[in-house]
Amino acid sequence: MAGNDEGDDLLLGAHDAPVTPSVREVLRGVLALQLAHRRAMAVLAGSLGLTESDVLALALLVQRSRVTVGALAAELGLTRGSASLLVTRLETAALARRLHDDRDRRVVHIIATDAGAAAVRTVRDAYVVALEAAIDGPDRDLRVAASVLQGTAGRLLEAAEASIHPPDASSAAGGLEGGWEDRPPACC
Repeated sequence: MAGNDEGDDLLLGAHDAPVTPSVREVLRGVLALQLAHRRAMAVLAGSLGLTESDVLALALLVQRSRVTVGALAAELGLTRGSASLLVTRLETAALARRLHDDRDRRVVHIIATDAGAAAVRTVRDAYVVALEAAIDGPDRDLRVAASVLQGTAGRLLEAAEASIHPPDASSAAGGLEGGWEDRPPACC
């Protein structure tokens, strides 16, 4: 793809479909924002001796009260083994605890401790301060931009799911079950 910069190659790669300049600009913006978000989260989490995954896991635990390792793994896109190691790391740091279910001792729930919840608040608060410093524009423009981004995110997930699993007569579900719109991101 002659004339493309390195970021385009990462996102657009080898394909046959033409990419409009507008879509190319959106892709550049999304990639830049995604990388900046991840780097900012890594810096803020690192300031507490945590990783971005640690903070995301803790945020999920705070948001949902208690979660199994399997649910945590699914939500964060980790293997059960990786999620178990993450929980062990959080337990060792006294940021999370494992609790056996009263009805079924085989089921183990993970909960955030007060210190874990405080770590999430610290990172979230610092992230909000950094984001407010980075944002430039009147509140009305920001509300419009946020609305466009949220609507696009939902439609993008639906379109991605449809491109992998095209709807057929046997699937009456129509859309993402428990999709992005139904639950906000776990952190920040």
